Parts: sequence; C-alpha cells; structure tokens
Amino acid sequence: MTGGAVPLLRWLKDNDPSLHQRARWVLAPKDFLVLRLSGQIATDMTSAAYTLGSDVTRRAWDPALLAAGGKGPECFPPPATRRDGHRRCGHPGRRRHDGSPARPAGGRGRP
Repeated sequence: MTGGAVPLLRWLKDNDPSLHQRARWVLAPKDFLVLRLSGQIATDMTSAAYTLGSDVTRRAWDPALLAAGGKGPECFPPPATRRDGHRRCGHPGRRRHDGSPARPAGGRGRP
C-alpha cells in the first residue's frame, strides 16, 4: 500500500472483511521489493509516517493509530533506523530469498 495505509485498511475492513482478516503484512511497494530481494521485512521512518500509523517522535508504530485500521504493529514492518537500515535493506552480506547474495545496484559500469 502506498501513503495512507491505515485509512485504506479501515476501508478494506468495512468493504471486504475477509480480505482484511487474511492480510498478514502491510507493506509499501518498496518494502515489498526489499522483502523479495533480501528476505528482510523492514521499512524506513518516512514510509512509516506515510501510513498515518506511526509515532514519528518515538520512531515506532502507534498501536492506537493502527487500531483505527483494524491491524496491530505486528502486521507492519519494523522501522529501520539510519544506523541499521543498510544492514536490513540489501547489505551485500545479506542473502536474497533464493539464497544468492544480495548486492546493491551498481553504477558507472558496475553490475
């Protein structure tokens, strides 16, 4: 889901409760790509803020805000900090879901 995931979840709960109940994770498109490429579930604080369900002061999910969409913090990816973001999101030492090394995209003629 892109920005405003909590209101979208509320709409989904009201209009298609069975799909809402089956949703295990609520991920932004880029977070889904990170999951597929690295096997890691994580987000950054900017994306977390766009969901309208994070407490930007505490840099964490706000259970009361997420409850409006009918899901709890366990359904949202853990927010990575500046210090650990590179370790969670595609660090060369990580493995992708198929076991191959996750490598950052290159530039200037690098693969």
